[in-house]
Amino acid sequence: QEHTLPDRTKNIYLPDGTIITLKTNGEKFIQHTNQTKEIHTDTFKRKLFPNGSILTVFNTGEQEVRYANGKIKLKDAQGNVIMEKKSAITH
Repeated sequence: QEHTLPDRTKNIYLPDGTIITLKTNGEKFIQHTNQTKEIHTDTFKRKLFPNGSILTVFNTGEQEVRYANGKIKLKDAQGNVIMEKKSAITH
């Protein structure tokens, strides 16, 4: 099922409950039934997980993972870890 808003944003409702929002600028937002969200732009794809972790994949192939505990990991296009930063959070 599709629904177009006055600003020409298009919402697509899939049978499994997934909602896809297509903006006129080309951005795509996907909300899955398991509370995972995705944002697709012309420069990156980002996945936001319910536990607070965020995975971003850039057009260059580089990846950045920001874990809920504050840890950050960067990988190059070949999957090699180029930077890993532990959490600065102390208890």
